Amino acid sequence: MTKMRKGQSRSFNNWLRLRIVAQGLTVAAVVAGSWAYGAAKATMPELDAAAMQDKAALERVAFEERLRIAEEITRAESRSQSEASSGPSQNVPASAVPTELPISSTRKSWWK
Repeated sequence: MTKMRKGQSRSFNNWLRLRIVAQGLTVAAVVAGSWAYGAAKATMPELDAAAMQDKAALERVAFEERLRIAEEITRAESRSQSEASSGPSQNVPASAVPTELPISSTRKSWWK
């Protein structure tokens, strides 16, 4: 702007052209960087696919282990229920079975 105020319009136009060139170089650098990043990422899907297969295999193994444990627990519970039902019956009076849990008197609020 100082060139324009001094009346040096030719020099001012040269600076404006230089600004346009610098902006063009900036846009070219952004486009080249985006292209390079995309090209580098395009080679990674093979690695990503292998990693995803490994992760899926690990998740499958973990799921099968949890399922096996759950099945064992279910079998144990059904055995204990069948043993309890086949054992001697105990007549427990209804007054002996608590209907509510006792509330501690030291607790001042529900979150403590």
